[in-house]
Amino acid sequence: MQKVRVFLNTRASQGQSRDWQSLIRRQLFRSELDFISPSDERELRAEINRATADKVDVIVSVGGDGTFHTLIQQLAEQESRFLVLPAGTANDLARELGIHNRVQEALEFVRLDEWKAIDLITVNGIHMATNGGIGIIGDVAESINQWRRSIPGFQSLMSNIGHPMYTLILGLKLLGSPQKKYRLRLTSPDYRGELESPLLMINNQPSVAGSFKIAPDTRNDDGKFNVSIFTHHHLCQLLTGLYRVRQHIPPSNDPRMLSFETDHLEIELLDSKDQKMAFYGDGELLTSARRLEIGIKPQSLRVYSHQLPYLNAFDTSNRLEVRH
Repeated sequence: MQKVRVFLNTRASQGQSRDWQSLIRRQLFRSELDFISPSDERELRAEINRATADKVDVIVSVGGDGTFHTLIQQLAEQESRFLVLPAGTANDLARELGIHNRVQEALEFVRLDEWKAIDLITVNGIHMATNGGIGIIGDVAESINQWRRSIPGFQSLMSNIGHPMYTLILGLKLLGSPQKKYRLRLTSPDYRGELESPLLMINNQPSVAGSFKIAPDTRNDDGKFNVSIFTHHHLCQLLTGLYRVRQHIPPSNDPRMLSFETDHLEIELLDSKDQKMAFYGDGELLTSARRLEIGIKPQSLRVYSHQLPYLNAFDTSNRLEVRH
């Protein structure tokens, strides 16, 4: 019998908006189900360790990007298969895997045990599944996380507004204070140089926050990740560049954007030695350091997926092999 461990984050923006337990029990009635609702991150990590020790077949994450981010730190390169059910606000991984708003179909893949493997990015040894970076993206993530903890009702507001909330907060951040620029030295097999940037992103999938298609040709199964760097000098230029991305205009059409694919990147901060780079990934603060070493772990997470957005529905020549 298939052993399924379900991690249910009731604090996620949609964690209590539906009866997840009844839905999962109805779809996976033949499986051995165990539901876990940790009270804090410490308990969550302890339960993840228990699940891996028990050699659970399937780990289900019912929550947002922060919930699965914690889970994948222990799930990388494990035999367990992973399903993320979207109960947060951004749900970037669920969208990339084609299971956003297709929960019942996703659970059917668990029942049939059809899965595929995707890459994970490492940032100073910490795993990341979707997108991240330094600069204004970190300011937005930090504010959202802080407001969720301190402002009553903000979580509910995020749930009701959805992705446009990220665009609104990004706009407020850009217009509310001068943007910090980082002087950086980049070293990789595919690019070497020094530059100044208000925003550098590392991408394992095309879109962030649902609507910003920052890296349209990026895949999460090819052993590489995308690096997108905004080199805009003035606020108006940066706003224009972000607006073009929001309108799905390819970054290659913006002469002030640098974009390349690689499997390794070192980023060194050249500013004052008292400063550090705060790197946010999967919506969480991963590390704060003067030097970042970014790599890739190919095919290191086994996931259930309906479809991947970068595949043409009528082109089966490059489809990933479904594994049983």
